Amino acid sequence: MHCKQINKLAVKLSQSVPRSSGFLSAYKRACSKFEWKLPESQRQKYQVMAKEWSEKELPLRMQQRYKHGSDSSGLN
Repeated sequence: MHCKQINKLAVKLSQSVPRSSGFLSAYKRACSKFEWKLPESQRQKYQVMAKEWSEKELPLRMQQRYKHGSDSSGLN
């Protein structure tokens, strides 16, 4: 949702260009730093969204895509 800002912060933290190994290693740290700068209400909203996303089943179309697209995915 705040991809541009997080990317910018990851570049600053890593002092590397986007998609480089340094950038990727700093990305999670950038997400955490950015998250704690958000207002509490917005942080809670995103936590609820993340919980819903992880608990819901994928739509049938996506399940079929994973099942037929990758035998090593472990999805049934």
